[in-house]
Amino acid sequence: MISYSKQFINNFSSMKTDPTDKPSRLTNWYVKPAWVNQFDLLLYINEATKLPIIVPGTEFLRVEPNIVFKHLLIVMMVNNHFTREKANQYLKLVLANGQIVPQITTNFAVERANQEYQGALANFDGPLLDETDQEKLFNNLLNLSMQLAQSKGESANQLLTQFIQRVQFDLQNPVPVTAKSSEILREYAKFFEDHLMTAENPEFSSLVVKIRQLNGSLLNDFKQYLRDEAEVSRVTAADALKLVETYLNDYLLQIHPLTLVSDLTNLASFMASPLAQKSDLSLLEQVWVFEQFGKFLAKALWAYDLDITKDYLRVLYEAQRSLAKAESEADPQLEVAQMESQIQQMLMYMLKKNQTMLTRIITDIPAEQRQKLKKIIDDVEQKAKK
Repeated sequence: MISYSKQFINNFSSMKTDPTDKPSRLTNWYVKPAWVNQFDLLLYINEATKLPIIVPGTEFLRVEPNIVFKHLLIVMMVNNHFTREKANQYLKLVLANGQIVPQITTNFAVERANQEYQGALANFDGPLLDETDQEKLFNNLLNLSMQLAQSKGESANQLLTQFIQRVQFDLQNPVPVTAKSSEILREYAKFFEDHLMTAENPEFSSLVVKIRQLNGSLLNDFKQYLRDEAEVSRVTAADALKLVETYLNDYLLQIHPLTLVSDLTNLASFMASPLAQKSDLSLLEQVWVFEQFGKFLAKALWAYDLDITKDYLRVLYEAQRSLAKAESEADPQLEVAQMESQIQQMLMYMLKKNQTMLTRIITDIPAEQRQKLKKIIDDVEQKAKK
């Protein structure tokens, strides 16, 4: 929800101001007036974390402030390895409606943060709205927002990390339980009603023990799968199990009692986390492990539900692209390796599960291209015989 005073009513005239549900503090942003030099700005402050976002007033951009706010927040979240699905889920809740509040609210923490931010803005003399390049303008706005975060006496990363963790872990979108769902998926689903419980609750520890027992059974089956069915890889079964166990038993249980079916996008945030970065496995090796884990889950957990399998792989590959770009600034060799892995997985999947689709694709290829494809396969077969 966007909370603003009457002075901004024309700026947010398109918003519904009749909320039926009370918003959570995490999805509520207060809008305050602000100034840098001669420019009017709008300062958005998150109620739960006090994270600030600076947006130009309508006098400068001549567009509704929420459009700029949405763009800046999505860029900030995606840059911090959120999936676009998770970012859009959060923005949808934030922008669902608005409410008119007094210019000085009864929320002491928000008003105190606002005073600290106003003081920092008064001393700001860097570039901001004098840029003619829109991309530079948005970068300047994000940089200024992070400078404001530091003015609260804590690092910008600390405040941003708090916001990121709250959004990722508090907003969960569980894998749906259907008539053909496996028994273990149904067991995992029973924990979702407690997904916001924290360690302060006396029942938290007992839930963690129960979830780890389920995870232990699943990991034992995955170990057997790695021995019997997984593709050959330089990643050992022990290393693969260690990575998946860290995800299930440490990462997902660090704040709330979450399971691997609480929200598939949790996998993307794990791969960007310090826990995953401590692994001895490279990014591509980690992706291989979670590809194998996804194949195992397709059989053991969601009974070959293709929609869930596609969602899982989409999250995995989106995380891979995001992390690869951050690590290598689009290293061509790494990009080629990623593409090869994805094409190989897609071909193997269609050969095993959907030959009809593969036949249709090949049929639609021009005859000349089909001949080239046939020649490639023939060459590969000849080399294999040698």
